[in-house]
Amino acid sequence: LAPTLALAVALAGASGPNGDPAKAAAAVAGLHAAGVSCLFGISDTPDKKRSEWSIAGISMGGTALPDRDYYLSAAPDRVAIRAKYVAHVARMLRLVGGEYAADEAAA
Repeated sequence: LAPTLALAVALAGASGPNGDPAKAAAAVAGLHAAGVSCLFGISDTPDKKRSEWSIAGISMGGTALPDRDYYLSAAPDRVAIRAKYVAHVARMLRLVGGEYAADEAAA
């Protein structure tokens, strides 16, 4: 877990309004190399015309809830999912530690 957390810290340090795009790209590449899909995923998939071939498939990824309703809806199922998501983010901030540990309370 420590190498992945180090990459997450690098990504956090490279992001924001004053972030360095090259460092952010390097952090995302490091996360993918460690097996953590973020922003997008890459996998092999059968070719639709020649099923004996495999081709690269690129899919959308994310680090957040699937859509706007998960953040704003008052539906009981969405409220429950949102609470679990907030608890998850808080745990991740605690694991990263340092300056992010204080952000846990805000999550």
